[in-house]
Amino acid sequence: GLTALGLGAADQAVASFDAASWVWSKAKGEVARINGVTAKVDTRADVPKARGHELQISQNDRFVILRDIQTGSIGSMDLITLQEFWNGSTSSGIGVKVALHEDSLFVIDAVQGQVQQLDPRTLTPLGDPLRFAPGITGGVFDGKGTLWIAAPSEGTVTGIAAAVPPSGEPEGAASAPAAGPRVVRTEPVAPASHDLTLSTLEDGVAILNRTTNDLSTLRG
Repeated sequence: GLTALGLGAADQAVASFDAASWVWSKAKGEVARINGVTAKVDTRADVPKARGHELQISQNDRFVILRDIQTGSIGSMDLITLQEFWNGSTSSGIGVKVALHEDSLFVIDAVQGQVQQLDPRTLTPLGDPLRFAPGITGGVFDGKGTLWIAAPSEGTVTGIAAAVPPSGEPEGAASAPAAGPRVVRTEPVAPASHDLTLSTLEDGVAILNRTTNDLSTLRG
């Protein structure tokens, strides 16, 4: 389908809950929505700020999050107005991943071992970042909304519960520190420095130790 639309091999697509995929055209500097039923583009939106750059897209049926790989900038696109709002930054390059589940948004910096939650509406940080050993992997949600990451250097897997983004406070209200994500479970699953890959379950995670070809699961 991407070849037929002429978007090119470097362009990216991800599926959402309403059977639609947003894809990025680097040359045109636009995102396009492919209808999953008709297999046709039904919406286009210009993103001039990222034209000529590689762009990561994370989406669900409420938000489309854009990350410019070259600059590290993060934007959120309003699905009603199709206007993008840029208000965040990360380290540039491919070592950073954006994970989105309902209204929970995380930025996972694998190189630095840092996990930061953002409000998907404003892209402001929620609480302090969680820090792990450098070289973490994963950053995927299970069906219950728990974010799972692995620290191969330590042989552990950690589940993270997202903080609830604020719904907005009345004018004049005293501002309180934003609640942040919290670690709910850390388990040893392999010897240190083994190669680990994660795949989430409805409630839990499966861990493949690619060094020994052992497979284990954490549930509940």
